[in-house]
Amino acid sequence: MSPAARWCSASAALALVVAVAAVLSIPAGAAQPAGTLPEGARLAASHTVGDLEVLVAVHEGRLLTVIAFPGRRGWHGVDLDPVPVATVAAVSATPGAGPVPPVTAVYGRVPGAEVVLVRWEDGTRDEVPPARDGTYVAAREGLIGVAGVRALAGDGPPVAEVTP
Repeated sequence: MSPAARWCSASAALALVVAVAAVLSIPAGAAQPAGTLPEGARLAASHTVGDLEVLVAVHEGRLLTVIAFPGRRGWHGVDLDPVPVATVAAVSATPGAGPVPPVTAVYGRVPGAEVVLVRWEDGTRDEVPPARDGTYVAAREGLIGVAGVRALAGDGPPVAEVTP
């Protein structure tokens, strides 16, 4: 084999090794969105926003919100600031950096609520059914303010109401 042919073969082999190493350096993700939650967390509510899943879990006495997104090797997650489990309404958002677009989430826990109404600053409304324990989440793509949250049970007065 000529020196030029050996050099070409060696270059091709090196390129293959570099390509395999690059693929293997991408962190492996979870098989499903819920797999992005920390060990021991209990998924309480979720909301789909495009390709993303906004997950709210109970973990160590707090409500933890994770934005799960599909990557090249499975699902990955971005944790938002946790809040106490008794929080009626919290608002968190991602800034839109990297693979996660800007997303605004409203979440909390209102035991006894049958429906949670979220009013966004642009005038739109979301009606969210809470889980059995009262945990709920509403989310939208973009950075948008929340005008109010109202939790209802039957035809009576609101179980909880929060306005900024």
